[in-house]
Amino acid sequence: MFLSYDEIISLKEIEELVERYYNSGKFQRTLEYLMKESGKTPFEFFADLSSYWKAHGLYDRSISSRELYTILINYLREKATVDIHKANELMKFDFLSTESTNNLPKEISRCYSEINNDRIFAFLRNDENIKKYLPHLEGMLPKNIFKHIHVELFSFDITEDELPPDKTAILYDYNLKDKVTNLFLHHKISI
Repeated sequence: MFLSYDEIISLKEIEELVERYYNSGKFQRTLEYLMKESGKTPFEFFADLSSYWKAHGLYDRSISSRELYTILINYLREKATVDIHKANELMKFDFLSTESTNNLPKEISRCYSEINNDRIFAFLRNDENIKKYLPHLEGMLPKNIFKHIHVELFSFDITEDELPPDKTAILYDYNLKDKVTNLFLHHKISI
């Protein structure tokens, strides 16, 4: 049995989404959650996402890596049977782990306002915190260290697999990336 032309095109479109979302490594936590909670196989998930892309004409134009987050959260709001709040938080984590900016993509929301800079600077003035989390930045002034980091609040402990409800602050170090995952290093901190 041979595949029809339409089936081949459909597989190529699914392949494109696997490449953009999965193989890019930019949606690691989000996709782990979606595969676990959606009840779909990875193929079924990406085939459904591909149908969404077709229905919205997304294959017909160029899409930035930043816009991929907006598309995915909108798809989940329209189609998915997962907890949208958790998916949003995981996407926020994934985005901040791969992009050295705190300017989130459209549609990805913060459940808390940003942490007060006074609290961040108090954290950075503590030499023990710098030794523990940012030893490569020792000796720098807090205002200079601040330019190399970002602290984000999450509504649950994003570092745990079980996702218990526990407000958590994550410090992103935009100077160092993990050599295997190519994600910026991050640490759970008390602030």
